Amino acid sequence: MRPGATACDAAPGDGDADRRRSGRHAFGSLADRFGRRPTCAFYMIGAAIMVVVYAHLSQPGTLLVGGVVLGFFVNGMIGGYGALIGKLYPTAALAS
Repeated sequence: MRPGATACDAAPGDGDADRRRSGRHAFGSLADRFGRRPTCAFYMIGAAIMVVVYAHLSQPGTLLVGGVVLGFFVNGMIGGYGALIGKLYPTAALAS
C-alpha cells in the first residue's frame, strides 16, 4: 500500500490479497487430498507456531517474510470454515 493509505484503500492485487488467495487455494487442495479436519488442524498449528515466531522477530526483512507465512496460515483456513462448520450440524438444522 502507498504511504498514508488505509486498509480500505488496498488494491485487489496487493500482497495481502495474494497471500490470502494462495493460502485458501492450498487449503482446498490439501483438504481434498487429506480431509478437512486434518488440514484445518495443520493450518491451526501452523498459525499458532507462526504467531509465536512472529512475535519474536525484529528485523524488517524477517518481519516481511514471517508476515507472509503467518498470513498464509491464518487467512488460508478461512476458506474451509464454511465446509467444516456445516458438517457440525444435522441436516435438519441447516437452512435450505
